[in-house]
Amino acid sequence: QVGGGAFAAATLYGLKAAGAQDASVRVHAVQSEGCYPLRGAFRRALALLLADLRPGQSVGTAIDRAIHVLARRRHEAMRPWQRVPLSIATGILDDETYDWQALVAELLRCRGRVIVASERQLQHGNDLARTHTGIDVDPTGSAGLAGVLADIESGHGPRAGAQIAVVFTGSVRCC
Repeated sequence: QVGGGAFAAATLYGLKAAGAQDASVRVHAVQSEGCYPLRGAFRRALALLLADLRPGQSVGTAIDRAIHVLARRRHEAMRPWQRVPLSIATGILDDETYDWQALVAELLRCRGRVIVASERQLQHGNDLARTHTGIDVDPTGSAGLAGVLADIESGHGPRAGAQIAVVFTGSVRCC
């Protein structure tokens, strides 16, 4: 689940440092349909990467170049929301994804992407998480599971037999 991006970027860096991020491991970032500034930055970086990639060129070098170009044209990459967004996943409604550069670069490196989950998927994911785990997770903290649901519904979901890890963070706070 991605709001400002620090948790997701740290998770990606941690996987990399632990050697757990190989060609078979893909990480996807999840934002709510109420607020998804990271998706625009990711799409712009991917377009630059594909336009700039040349035979024999390192993909890592092309990713670094795309991020560098976008960092210089930040207004094209990270556009804060124009109106106050609404979502049951209130913890990921950041006006922009502050750690977008590191996060987009790492998502490109691991062949991940940004998934936008609907409010219905966020609610369903939260219901499933709470019912089947007994964890009192809030909708922000179960947004990753909503992303899996969105991915499956889009037809891009994990292959049969794939192993999936979802991180639950945050608990329901009362009153």
